[in-house]
Amino acid sequence: MNYTSDSSILLVRLQGSQLPVNASVKMYSLNAELTASPTMEEPDKIKIAEQSLPYSRNLTIGMAAYGVIVVEIKAIVE
Repeated sequence: MNYTSDSSILLVRLQGSQLPVNASVKMYSLNAELTASPTMEEPDKIKIAEQSLPYSRNLTIGMAAYGVIVVEIKAIVE
């Protein structure tokens, strides 16, 4: 969660012996101006965006101003 009016970079290092070799990474983000709210005329003023990211033990994630993100990592079993 980014509480500021500036964008920022989140650096994530995944650790542990049980980490998968291959995985899919999806990022769900929600961001809007601090006082934004959906209306009947503009119901999509605030919406969730979905993005795929490359899997790595070291992830770099950009966060928009006043943004919230959820990262989903699923192991790919071959």
